[in-house]
Amino acid sequence: MVTWFGETQPLVPNTNETARYQNRRVVIKNTLKAFDLPISGNQPVVMQVKCMRGQVEAVVADGDTLTTEDRYAVEFKTTNNLHVYVYQVDAMGKSVALFPNSRFVKSNNPVSANSFRRLPAPGRWFYLDNNLGTEQIILIAAKNPIDDPNSFCANLIAGEKEAHLLAVESDAEFKTRGLGGIIHQANEKTDVEDDLSANSKTLYAESKVPGNVYVVQRVFIHE
Repeated sequence: MVTWFGETQPLVPNTNETARYQNRRVVIKNTLKAFDLPISGNQPVVMQVKCMRGQVEAVVADGDTLTTEDRYAVEFKTTNNLHVYVYQVDAMGKSVALFPNSRFVKSNNPVSANSFRRLPAPGRWFYLDNNLGTEQIILIAAKNPIDDPNSFCANLIAGEKEAHLLAVESDAEFKTRGLGGIIHQANEKTDVEDDLSANSKTLYAESKVPGNVYVVQRVFIHE
């Protein structure tokens, strides 16, 4: 957000050219809040979803509602060296890989201990598409690389997916739903990242489930 204060907040009395020179200034403030979800016990990684409504930033709890007007981001913090995979998944199993994904943040796996990641990168936010329904953010973390994280993610949601399909067979208005794209802090959508349909994948539960994997899931309602 950019705000002009003009003559209302001078650094020094605006009485001569020297003073006016001092008052012609730019003040930059970092309004991004620090990661405020504490790590306790033996958690190797924690994750939270944040939203921006107007100029108010808040943590999204499980079951909270987001609209197409809200902006949101995913944050995670590690205590160990890990390979981390983050997905946004709709009720039909269609997913977008949020991490690793160079379109959203330049860093990749492995993620070192005591690291913080924000998806997308600071100064930008995700926005939702126009299709309504339930969204999931799923984080998968493991000490070693997972050969097929897409299929592993599908194993996690396969039961939910089958139940949901049965529930919507008679719902003619059922639609898939997902990530709409990225918007900058100044509410400017990017042309390249606006349509993410080509980056979406359908997940299939076909792979073996590796051991020593830590999973965090968050659910919100897109209305």
